Amino acid sequence: MCIRDRPFFVIGLRLERSHFELLRRRRVRVAAVPVFAAAVAVAYWLAPRLDTGWLYRNYSVQELHEPLWTAPVMTFALFGCAAVLTACFLAWVPARRVWFTALGGGTLYAFLLHAFPIKLSRWWEWYLSLIHILCVYKRQALS
Repeated sequence: MCIRDRPFFVIGLRLERSHFELLRRRRVRVAAVPVFAAAVAVAYWLAPRLDTGWLYRNYSVQELHEPLWTAPVMTFALFGCAAVLTACFLAWVPARRVWFTALGGGTLYAFLLHAFPIKLSRWWEWYLSLIHILCVYKRQALS
């Protein structure tokens, strides 16, 4: 487990049922909609401006050519955004069984195993060509 994942792991261990019941309130569920909409708008605006090294944390602040004080600020800002968006998502999760409840059981396998086809596609060099083909077909379908 990476050190960047530990705060969520520790928080997950410390949460109790009463914490999740706070997310079941109608006000929280309604407030989650504009929060998600704002997050999508901000992400769309930030995408061309933000270096992905901040998100993946694979570069130091010096390698990103930023002042040293931005590292803790960005770390706490990204953690805060992730925590708020996680709470918003959990507010939307239904408490009862619905038709798509069974699909949730399969998401863990997809999450854990999706890296293998991606790595193989890059190793065999068909990852970018597959994306190109999908984009061309999409463009032709739209025109």
